[in-house]
Amino acid sequence: MQEEIKVDASKGSDDAVKNFGQFTMKGIESKQVQKSKDESSSFLPLIVHKHKGAQFNNSHQVNTIVLDNNQVFASNYARPEFYFRHLHGHSMTIDSVTIRSQLASRCGAYPVGRGLVFMADNLETLEMTRPFHKFTAEEYSQWKAKRMQDPRPLRPYEPVSFFEFDEKPSITIDIDFKRPCKYIMLKPTGFRSKPHHFRQSVNDLPMELEFFGVQGSSSPNDASADFCELAVAGQFSNKNEQQIESGHAIVIKDIETEQELLRIDKLPISFLRICNMPLDTERALRASNVSQIG
Repeated sequence: MQEEIKVDASKGSDDAVKNFGQFTMKGIESKQVQKSKDESSSFLPLIVHKHKGAQFNNSHQVNTIVLDNNQVFASNYARPEFYFRHLHGHSMTIDSVTIRSQLASRCGAYPVGRGLVFMADNLETLEMTRPFHKFTAEEYSQWKAKRMQDPRPLRPYEPVSFFEFDEKPSITIDIDFKRPCKYIMLKPTGFRSKPHHFRQSVNDLPMELEFFGVQGSSSPNDASADFCELAVAGQFSNKNEQQIESGHAIVIKDIETEQELLRIDKLPISFLRICNMPLDTERALRASNVSQIG
């Protein structure tokens, strides 16, 4: 709805006519403004934690790819990898990923055409993703079909989704294997257009990328709470759930009294997680019979 207000200053003094004359005010309904704000904030706030490679020059910086501002990043490295995390360090559950890459180059590099998405709670795990880096769409589809028949939880270094552009500049893909994560890795594996020379390949040419965003939910991460959650799940899990015997037990003891506080022999696979738990430095050193230096 638009409302137009006109004010005629002709009945006032000559100076008023010269200075104001007639002006118009136009407005739109507040609901429309709110909708526009909601659309612009639908992506979770991300930062580029690190990336492999280097920017082509200062005009095409890597931090621009998480900003929906029509800028473009160009890498001078032929096989870039991008690692993202939440702006506030939250744990994320991603529903979908949006990637934008133009059909024609905007800065002389080759726009990203296809690739893989990985998710994990630590960066070291993402260093083990190399066996999947040459996947095509067909190979990923075959692997995905086979993997969904496997009852074991997805390993942290296995891909959660694959993307490949058509003629459109932007693509949104659903995550095939959803789970909470701290880090997201984008691994480009192909171009939108073929190189000019038949000897040129994805391993030799720089890439460019315009935007990467994710939609989903996030929550502040608490490692100690995660650990307690794990213990409670082991004690009170549904008896009908399949229990996994690993051959090991988790035993929690009081360091000073050696009293056993908790023992977990079997765990439902859906609750098996790895997390960092902060330790009291003095007690940890005392338990190892090591003296603190300094």
